[in-house]
Amino acid sequence: MLSFSQIMRALTILSLVTWGLSLFFAANDDAGIKKFSSMQEIKEFVGDVQSGYGTAKALAESSSDNTPEYSQTNVQVEGVDEADIVKTDGKRIFTVSNERIVIADAFPPESAKISSTMEVNQSIGGIYINGGKIVVFGTVRYEYPVFREMDEKRLFAPVFFRPKSFIYVYDGSSLELKTNITFDGYIVNSRMVGEFVYAVANAPVNSEKLELPAIIANGVRDDVLPDEVYHFTDADSSYQFTEIISINVNQNSLKSKTLLTGSTSAIYASEENIYLTSQKYFDYLELQKRAFEEILMPSLPSSVRAEIRALSGESWEKEQKTGEIVQRYVETLDDGDAWNKAYQEKYNSLYASMSKDSQKTIINKFSISQGRIDFKSQGLVPGYVLNQFSMDEFNDNFRIATTTNNMNFGLISLARSSGPAGKAAAKTLDFQSDADISIVVEGNGIKIETSSSQLAAGENPVIREPPITEPIAREPDMYNHLFVLNNNLEVIGKLENLAPNERIYSARFMGSRAYLVTFRQVDPLFAIDLSNPAEPKIAGELKIPGFSDYLHPYDENHIIGVGKEVEGSLVQGVKIGLFDVSDPANPKEVSKYEIGKRGTHSEALYDHKAFLLARSKGVLVIPILLSEGDYKYSWQGAYVFDVSNGITLRGRITHIPDNQSIEYYFYGPYSVKRSLYIGDYLYTVSDKLIKVNGIEDLGEVRSIELPYSQEFHPILY
Repeated sequence: MLSFSQIMRALTILSLVTWGLSLFFAANDDAGIKKFSSMQEIKEFVGDVQSGYGTAKALAESSSDNTPEYSQTNVQVEGVDEADIVKTDGKRIFTVSNERIVIADAFPPESAKISSTMEVNQSIGGIYINGGKIVVFGTVRYEYPVFREMDEKRLFAPVFFRPKSFIYVYDGSSLELKTNITFDGYIVNSRMVGEFVYAVANAPVNSEKLELPAIIANGVRDDVLPDEVYHFTDADSSYQFTEIISINVNQNSLKSKTLLTGSTSAIYASEENIYLTSQKYFDYLELQKRAFEEILMPSLPSSVRAEIRALSGESWEKEQKTGEIVQRYVETLDDGDAWNKAYQEKYNSLYASMSKDSQKTIINKFSISQGRIDFKSQGLVPGYVLNQFSMDEFNDNFRIATTTNNMNFGLISLARSSGPAGKAAAKTLDFQSDADISIVVEGNGIKIETSSSQLAAGENPVIREPPITEPIAREPDMYNHLFVLNNNLEVIGKLENLAPNERIYSARFMGSRAYLVTFRQVDPLFAIDLSNPAEPKIAGELKIPGFSDYLHPYDENHIIGVGKEVEGSLVQGVKIGLFDVSDPANPKEVSKYEIGKRGTHSEALYDHKAFLLARSKGVLVIPILLSEGDYKYSWQGAYVFDVSNGITLRGRITHIPDNQSIEYYFYGPYSVKRSLYIGDYLYTVSDKLIKVNGIEDLGEVRSIELPYSQEFHPILY
C-alpha cells in the first residue's frame, strides 16, 4: 500500500510554519491608505513577506488658423494624451531616432526636411508635444559596475541594480533643456492632461539593502522619507515602490507620491482620475493551511489532534510525523476508503471556492487635478486585466473586464492524497519499498507512473486492478468577467463566468456598452449592456472564426477589429473586420479584409498607437509584415484601406529600397512603425525614413532620410 507519509506530503504541512505570517498595521487615516513612521517599519513590512475613443487635444504652440487638419496619437480617452515615438503639431514631425529626437519640417511636404536634432543620449521611451514644449522620457543608461575574476577574462554585472528613469522638458523653439528630472525605477506608463504630465514608475525593493527612492530635479536631490511612503494593510507576495510623478511642463513644477505596493501592471486615466492596477496571486500555502485546519484536523479524534499539535522539529519532520500519525489512525477504521472519500469531497469544495479567486486585481484610484495626486479609494476584483482597454470610467463608475485562470492548483495533490485517486492508487500498486510514485492527471483520467531505477533490486509493481479510468471532476481552467464599481471602488454590478476555457483577447467600452472578444477556436464578440450598472447583461453575441486583438470605435454603431484569421486550429494572416453593432442583440460582421498567410503580423495587434483611423479622409492605415506562405516574408510597410464603405485596399507603401532583400530588413530600420496625416498628405515613419504620399492616390511626394544608425551593445556575462 502507498505510504501514508507520501499521501500526506501533498498536504504540505510546511504551512504549519508559514501560515502565521500575517501583517497588521495601525491606521493613520480613514481612507485606507497608511504612512510608515520609520525606515525600520518599512524593513519589517518588506522582510516579513519577501524572503481612443478619440484623439488627444492639440496644444502645440505652432498651431494657428492656417494649420491644416492633422492626426494626433491614437489614444483611449479624448483629452488624455499618451506618449509615443512619433508626434506632430501639424507643421513639424518629432520622431525618436536612437538616443535623439529628430525634428522635421513636414508641411508643406514639397519642402519637407530635417530642421534640427536633439541629442538626449539616453534610451528614449516616448515623447509629448505640449504648448511649445517637448517632453521626453525614458531610461537612464546604466553604467554597470564591473567585477573581474583573477584571470581578467570574464566580466560580471551585479545581481541587483536599481534602474533609473528621466523626464526632460525642452523648449520647442530653442531646444534648450528647461527641466531635468531623474528618479529611481522604470516608467510603467504615463499620461498628459492639459499642461500636466503624469508618470507612473516601479522601483524594485532590495530587502537586503533597503533604499528609498529619490528624485533629482534640476540638480537638487529630494530623498523620499519613511513617513512619506504610503502603504496598505493587506500583505502582498512581493513589493515595489510605486511612484506617481506630476510635472507642470510650463511652470517646471513637480509633485510626487510614493507607495509600497505590488508591482503596477496597467493604468487607466481619465481627465480627473488615474487608476493603477497590480496583481495578487493565489496563495497555495493558504489552501494547504485551510485544508489542514478546516478539513483534516476536524476529521480526527481529539487524541490524534493533540498528538499532531504536540509535534516539534523542522517542517519536513512535522510533515512526515503527521502523515505517520494519520496513517495509523486511518488503518484503525473499518472503512478507511470512506474517510479518504469524505476528505477529497471537502478538499474539492474548498479548492473550487478558493480557485475562483485564484488571481486578484488590486485597483488604486487617485484623483489628478492641477498636478495634485490624492488617493481616493482601493478596490479588488477577481482575475487579471489584459491591458488599459479592459478598463473604463463612465458616469462616476469604473468598469473593468478580467480573466481568471485557475491553473488547476492542487489537482495533483488531490490525486495523491485522497478519495478515489488515493483508493485506486493503493489497490493498483503495491511496493515493499518507498519508491517514488507519480500520479498524473491526464484529461479526465489519472495515470500512475514510477521509475524502475527507484525500485529495490528485483522488485516490481504488482498490478491488482485494471488502470484507473474514474474521472476527476474539473472546473474550467478560465472564466471571464466584467465588474462595475462605484466611486469608492465597491462592486455594484457584475457579469461573471463568460466563455469558459477562453480568455479575453480584446476589450472596448463605449458609453453604456462594452464589447469583449474571447477566443479558443472561434471569435465570440460579446455586446454587453451596461445601461443599468447594477445589472450588466449580455445583449448579443457574434461567433466567427479568428479573433481580434484590438477593437477601435468607428462611430457609435460600428467597431473595427484588428486580429488574426483562423482556419481549423491554425492561426493565419492578419484580419481587419468591420462590425455593425447598431442592434447590440444582433452584432454583425459587415466587411472584412484578410492579409497574407501564417506569420503575417502587424504592430497594431499589440500597440494601438500604430493604428491610424482618419474618418474625415475615409482612411485606415496599419503597418504590415507580409508572409505569403508559412512565415516566408516578402514585404513590409503600410497597408492603406478605404473605410468609407466597408473595408477595401487603397494601396501599399513600403520604405524598403528596391535593391534590398526583405530577408534582412523586415524588422530592420526601414520597417514602417507609425503613420499620420497632415492636410491631404499621408506620412509614414520608419527608423530610416519619413515618406510623404498623397492620401487619395498614394503617389509619392517626398522622402526624408533620418540619421539612424544600428547600435550594438556588448553583453556582460
